[in-house]
Amino acid sequence: MIIRESVKSDLKKANVILASHGLPLVEQKQGSFWVAEELGEVIAVGGIQLENQIGLVRSIAVHNGYQAKGIGKAIYDTIEKHALGKQILRLFLLTTTAEQFFLRQGYEAIERGLAPIPITTTDQFAGLCPESAVLMQKSFSKVQGRSKFDSGLYCAESVLTVVANHYNVQSDFIPGIATGLCSGMGRTCGTCGALTGGILAVNLIHGRKTADDSVDRSYAAVQGLIKQFTELYGTTNCAELLNCDLGTASGQQKFTSQKLHRRCREYTGMAADLSINEIEKIKKT
Repeated sequence: MIIRESVKSDLKKANVILASHGLPLVEQKQGSFWVAEELGEVIAVGGIQLENQIGLVRSIAVHNGYQAKGIGKAIYDTIEKHALGKQILRLFLLTTTAEQFFLRQGYEAIERGLAPIPITTTDQFAGLCPESAVLMQKSFSKVQGRSKFDSGLYCAESVLTVVANHYNVQSDFIPGIATGLCSGMGRTCGTCGALTGGILAVNLIHGRKTADDSVDRSYAAVQGLIKQFTELYGTTNCAELLNCDLGTASGQQKFTSQKLHRRCREYTGMAADLSINEIEKIKKT
């Protein structure tokens, strides 16, 4: 058996396999696809769509006569290796039948409402997969921003802390210097605390040391961070991201009753990852 990237002539055979499992059919333009081939016959298929440092795993299926032989796992491993080579931060997928398989690959089930915009606007998310499909994600994070958030630190504090730890930056001002940035600039419907924590974090590394230093590296990292975050979530404003005003009693009640901290947890994890990416990108220039 060989696994190779698909060519146009594979699509008809691949779609026959997908149709036999009730999965959405694929087109070459929808992303990168791989096939498993045995004696010249396509026996399995799987694909991925890459969107702004995240990816959507699509339509992994094995011909009925070749199941339970590890072929699906081999296809998936090829997809993941490709994603890592592209420095993807997260992989997402939708499944109605393979949740247990993907749990074993390190995925977690999350609410559909937590999906970033590049995932929600794919054909598969928007209509090809039923509402009953489970949304799952896998993180390739270098730092665990979400774990700090889970431990009790707020968004900006968490991002600043994990990035500082990653670069072995120690200060008595961390995390306290970021506290007032949390909850949308201290509950004033301002910029998302995860993002502002990230801005502080990139300047731990690229901020100026003297008035004679250039601001160019800092500004480039900040601009890149804001651009990436906005493309993923559509806005940088806390109230818009959460659809509530944390400066009001009703907004705080909504935050609690609707468990909106789960959104903050995702924003925190992603902002930490994006911050590291921008720091490293500017280091290479």
